[in-house]
Amino acid sequence: ITLELLQHAVEEAIHADIKQIVVVVAPGQEEILRVTPNFSALVAKPSKPTLSFARQDGSLRGPGHAVLAGAAHCGCIARQEPFVVIFPDEFTEEWCLTELIDGFKATKKTVIALQSFPKRLSRNGIHGVAYANKSPKGSARNLIQIDGLAEKPANPRRKGEESFRIFGRYVITPPLVDALVNESRRPGANYLFLTEALDLL
Repeated sequence: ITLELLQHAVEEAIHADIKQIVVVVAPGQEEILRVTPNFSALVAKPSKPTLSFARQDGSLRGPGHAVLAGAAHCGCIARQEPFVVIFPDEFTEEWCLTELIDGFKATKKTVIALQSFPKRLSRNGIHGVAYANKSPKGSARNLIQIDGLAEKPANPRRKGEESFRIFGRYVITPPLVDALVNESRRPGANYLFLTEALDLL
C-alpha cells in the first residue's frame, strides 16, 4: 500500500463523517508508522475526527484478522457496535461509503460495496465474488440481497446468477465479528479471509 492510497482512504472516511479512524498496519508495513504523511489538515475538520494506528500481530494474517485488529483497537468489539472498513488498495474516485452507511441504516445488516464484473478477467482472476439472483429486487438505495460469496473461485461466474466483484468497502455488524472470532479460534487457523466469514452469515 502507498501513502497516497492511505491518505485517499482517510479522506473518504472523513467525507462520510466517520468520527474515529484506525489504520491497521500489517507485519512488514511498519514503514507507514515512520513516514506517515501529515494528516493534521485532514483531521482538523468541523467533525473533529480522530486518527490512530493499530498493529496487526504476526500470529494471524489476512484481511479478516486486520478487521478484528482495527475493531478491537477502536472498541467496537467490546461495545458490540457496527463499523466501517476500507481497504485502501481498492482505489476509487467515486466514493460510496456514505451510500453504504445509508444502506446499513435501512437494513441494520452488514453491507458490502459491489462492482460489475469486467468483460475480461485479469490473469489473477477475482479475489472476492458475490452472487445474487439474476433479476434482484433493488431499492432506491441500490441494495440487493446477496445469495452467496466466494474467495478466489476458479470460475467466478455462475449460471443463472448475477456475479459481482466485491469492492473493498464494508459496513460490518457484530454477527460478522463473532464469525471472525470463532474462525480465529479454530485449530490450525492462521489466515482469516473476510469473504469466507461473510458467507457464513
